Amino acid sequence: MSRVFKRQIRVGVFRTQLEPKIFSRVEIGEIIEGLHIQFSVEKSLDRSPNPSTLRIDNLNEQSRRLVARSPVAAIVEAGYDGQLQRVCQGDVRWSQSRRVGSDWQTEIQLADGGRAFALARVNATYGAGTPIAVGVRDALVQMGIDPPASLLKIPGLQRRLSAGTATNGNARDELTELLRPLNLSWSIQDGRVVILGEEDTLPNDVQIISQDTGMIDSPEQGKPDKDGKPPTWTVKSILRPDLLPGQRVEVRSQVVEGRFRIEAVKHEGDNMTGDFATELEVKAIVPAAASGDSSSILRGVQSGAAAVLVPGSKP
Repeated sequence: MSRVFKRQIRVGVFRTQLEPKIFSRVEIGEIIEGLHIQFSVEKSLDRSPNPSTLRIDNLNEQSRRLVARSPVAAIVEAGYDGQLQRVCQGDVRWSQSRRVGSDWQTEIQLADGGRAFALARVNATYGAGTPIAVGVRDALVQMGIDPPASLLKIPGLQRRLSAGTATNGNARDELTELLRPLNLSWSIQDGRVVILGEEDTLPNDVQIISQDTGMIDSPEQGKPDKDGKPPTWTVKSILRPDLLPGQRVEVRSQVVEGRFRIEAVKHEGDNMTGDFATELEVKAIVPAAASGDSSSILRGVQSGAAAVLVPGSKP
């Protein structure tokens, strides 16, 4: 597909506020397109900011100066034949421009929510009986995230503190400590917070990955994280910016079929000399009764039987 349709990349660079908030843009600095642009984007459920790298040839002097300033952020969109979707966004962590022959080459590193992760702080006191959701909300607000009502209704977050406590430190650390007793973890995906349990999935619609939808080659099996757990699989596809860590996908191939949770995503693209592609690391969603028997897991995956979990639900 990528050899037939025109590949396009557009980068918007924004000046942002001094406050360490998630993508608090002030104004558009530059829209960069029509140049040779390469991108590599990594997304996972880890709380550390998702990293991205851009390489742009012959960026003009004004744009080179802009990306070298701080604080600056960027949005990267890519797609085929003008149908562009957001691939990533983030704060410019580092940039460098150099001459290579008669050309300029600029490398830019982005971090999704990088400034908020590094700098946002929270200072609050909570009495006994305060819902954990209140502390989670306050930490997110300090990071510049407006938490949706659905997020704060996750059952675990309605638990109440057994004793009074005070928070004073990095918002990222306070958020982690509030969620740890509930076996919940958090990450930032394109400026939005995702809070999930180890086997929870996002409530998005299940997306199909098959030859008909652009799957490349056959899925490859990896090793399970622990004995008795389902193995991970690597699935490659044409560029799919809509796929996020924590999302459910249905894989249809001659090697394996079934429903999986995306654990990690990698997008790579080159609009002039290469292809666009998405690589997924996925793990099977299986019935709890089969979790200790690898042969049962494989049968469950191949038959498409799976327990779909969403935040706060039970298998």
